Amino acid sequence: VVLNGVEYTNFAGNATDLENALKAGGNSLLLGNVALTKWIPISNANFALNGNGYAISQASEYASSANSKIALFDITYGNVALSNIVFDGIQDCAIIRTVFAESSFENLVVKNGVHTLSDGQGLLRLIGKATVKDCTFEGNNCRMVISYNYDASGDTPLVVDNCVIKDNTCSFIGAVYYAGGSSATITNNKFVGNVTNVTTNGATLYMGFTEGNVITGNLFQNNKFNTTDSSKRVSAGVHLGYATTFTGNAFVGNVLSAPNSDNNGKGNDVCASIYYTSIDLSGNYWGGNAPVEDNDYFVEYPNSGNSVIVNDYLTVNPIQ
Repeated sequence: VVLNGVEYTNFAGNATDLENALKAGGNSLLLGNVALTKWIPISNANFALNGNGYAISQASEYASSANSKIALFDITYGNVALSNIVFDGIQDCAIIRTVFAESSFENLVVKNGVHTLSDGQGLLRLIGKATVKDCTFEGNNCRMVISYNYDASGDTPLVVDNCVIKDNTCSFIGAVYYAGGSSATITNNKFVGNVTNVTTNGATLYMGFTEGNVITGNLFQNNKFNTTDSSKRVSAGVHLGYATTFTGNAFVGNVLSAPNSDNNGKGNDVCASIYYTSIDLSGNYWGGNAPVEDNDYFVEYPNSGNSVIVNDYLTVNPIQ
């Protein structure tokens, strides 16, 4: 069968067929909604799954299956792609975990899930080169939405492009967490109405020990970050660990509650925090005003020789 120029050789309308199709490799197409009865672990995976707009859910017996709480799909090595799938109300596990697999996710809808176990990371829990594009994550109660771990070392970049990350409640680090590895490209996303409650440092978008990042064209609006940590590595917007191209982003009505903030709930409260790096904050929108230190941004180590440039800023929100 050829659909939109892609030839499909595997088809699935139930959980057994889906597992067999993915393990066989190649291009697979969903023919209807599928309720998984157990997790699907695959080593050396090489498949592309087109959900065709259908939903993958958990059957009632899924929660009692062995090792059910890791991820719906647990992928070690290989090259995988998931597209055009709805995940609604997934409980107590990630959607996918990759371990040194190259992965691509496009036009996924992940909503109303609950994944708050102490060993849980992101709804997408990734190690290896990854692209997340045109996806929607909405109304989930989770540790993080997307986590890209310390093991993601070497030439393993992360791309998150044109996604909507909205109204999620997070309990560890933030909505999107990039711990370390190669560069990341975070472009044209909308982070709106997310709430993060932690006892440590973090941010709605937390960029750790990685250089050469590009963060452009993103909207951060009405996000709340609550922490009891006294670190300045906290932000209701983005934390920047090392060198980053940072322009064309908009910050509107975000709120930070932390010992280092004034905790008065005003908009744009500390929307960037900077670690060991110099950064140019010009060309971004800060509610129409120039960004001000300790109001719109923190500098963790001001005596380390790093500088913050704010020569220019946008007076009109570029993102609608």
